[in-house]
This record gives sequence, structure tokens and C-alpha cells, in this order.
Amino acid sequence: FAFEKEVVGTLTKIKVAAAGINAFLGTGYGTANEMGIKITNADLGLVLYKNGSASATYALDASASAQLVGITGLTLSGTLGVRVNKTGAAVNEHISVNGVTVDVVFVDGTDLMGFSGSNLTLSIAGFVSLSGSFAFEKEVVGTLTKIKVAAAGINAFLGTGYGTANEMGIKVTNA
Repeated sequence: FAFEKEVVGTLTKIKVAAAGINAFLGTGYGTANEMGIKITNADLGLVLYKNGSASATYALDASASAQLVGITGLTLSGTLGVRVNKTGAAVNEHISVNGVTVDVVFVDGTDLMGFSGSNLTLSIAGFVSLSGSFAFEKEVVGTLTKIKVAAAGINAFLGTGYGTANEMGIKVTNA
């Protein structure tokens, strides 16, 4: 973890970063009975700005690999990301954590909230399989709000025997 505070005139900037973090949210950690969410290789960069009497603003960029474990018949895993810019300005901050640089970079001041998942896989009871990459963004410019949705490399199967010579069901590949 790293924490930095900079004050220049009336501008106070607080930078927070974490790199390579592993966490487990659940029960039975380290045993054969783990049940919960495993988070691995998480990086987080957060920059808080306070300028005089104006409201505080922030920018956040975080990513991690995550996996649901210990629930029979349900698997979910992939790499997740969250990006938020509530500063109203471009952000170009770099925070060092034990020799690793965590970047918080936004090319403009667009009011942005985004969530992404790459290489996601979901399997439910051997009957539903879904994989691919997804992204969702909410962008606000003045009075205009845009919701952006993207998907790539989507594979879906509904049926039995997925991945075997005995597949039977509905299959969508690389949509």
C-alpha cells in the first residue's frame, strides 16, 4: 500500500495505491471447504482532490482477477475492472508501491463510471455456459448521459454435454 499527500496553494491531493493484493471474502479459507470470492493480483489507484472550499473530487482505477469458489454447480471467474473519473479534468497520476507503478490516467475530464470484465466464464449446473469480455460505461457530458455497453468474444451454450462429442443444445460462438 502507498499513501501520498501533496499540497500546492489551495489544492490538496491525496493519492492511495495498492498493488498485487490477494484477498478472500467468505468462509473456510485455506481448507478444502472454501466458499466465497477469491481476489488475486488486485491493483488499485485512487486520487482525491480538494481545492479550497470546492467539493472534493476523485479518480479511481482498479482491477483484479476474481473467482467464485465452493458453490456446487456454479462457477464464475475472470478479470474485473472499475474506472471512475469525477474530477471534471484530465488525470495523469502515477503512484509507486514497492517498485510497482499504479497509474490513474484519464485523457479528459468526462464524468465517467465504468465496469469491465475480461475473460469471464460462467457455468451454471452444467446446463448454462457463458464466456467472453464485457464493458459497461456511464458517461455524462453536460446534460447528456450515455450508457455504453460492449461485448466481445462471446460464447454461450444452453444444454447438456458442453465441450464433449455429445453436446446437445443451443450454441453461440464468438459473437
